[in-house]
Amino acid sequence: MNFLTIKEKIKNIAPKGIKRPIKNILKITRDQKNFLKKLVGSSIDRSLLVRAFKEIGIKVGDTLIVHSSLSRIGSVAGGASTVVEALLDVVGATGTLMMPTLHFTESAVEFFKSDPVFDVRKTPSKMGVITENFRMRENVIRGLHPTHPFAAFGEESKYLLGEHGESIYPFDEKSPFYKIVQLNGKILMLGVTLEYLTNFHTVEDIMKEKFPINPYIDNTVFPKVVDCDGIERIVETKIHNPEISKIRKCNKMEKYFIEMNVMSCHQIGNARVLILDARRCHECLTSLAQNGITMYSV
Repeated sequence: MNFLTIKEKIKNIAPKGIKRPIKNILKITRDQKNFLKKLVGSSIDRSLLVRAFKEIGIKVGDTLIVHSSLSRIGSVAGGASTVVEALLDVVGATGTLMMPTLHFTESAVEFFKSDPVFDVRKTPSKMGVITENFRMRENVIRGLHPTHPFAAFGEESKYLLGEHGESIYPFDEKSPFYKIVQLNGKILMLGVTLEYLTNFHTVEDIMKEKFPINPYIDNTVFPKVVDCDGIERIVETKIHNPEISKIRKCNKMEKYFIEMNVMSCHQIGNARVLILDARRCHECLTSLAQNGITMYSV
């Protein structure tokens, strides 16, 4: 149904006193969509990104996780740095920005066979150029977790990352993924699909044995981690079973997220963009899991 059709329906059925307010809201929505469409195929600068992020609902004071792909956005003047600066502009001085800085792309089982050392100061992120640009910035802190280190900047950085690695469960109450739920934060999927949504795993670690499937191998691992002071320590953690990981169908969960008002879909430049409410996401996944529906079973 297009805007003209909606307008005509309002004209015919809406009470007189609310017709104009509704029409004004529709006009704003139409203008927002038209603006975002104009970015397709265009070179995008910082100011345009700031406006686009605001249009999709990110605001000052937000606690925001960003999963991203620069190449999917299209031509961005200034590249990764422009995207990071635009995101920081939008969340402002009272907000917090957080990104994944995982340092391997193969399965954890394979990766840890070589007994690697993760240095939070030096080991680069393999989650794309936007995340590496962010990691390298002054006053950005990086968590100590050896399988899922995230980096953060802003008001809630220490709260989000300070305990990550103190539990053998990477995604439980001590993790930034659960804490962003507690902070009523948001999750931005900037040009990437739900395959990259780390928060899928939070419900697994909160429910533990009540979750319908065990995603982990039986034994824990004991990777070496060098902290921000150069001190080496051992961080024990569970790691995912690659055979179980193969049966994930993350993108098939999209219909539930839309039905349960967890997520909205947009476009910025050439990128499909998803914005999720972290608390609603967790509540949705918990409710589904309690009824036997998970990304492993759909």
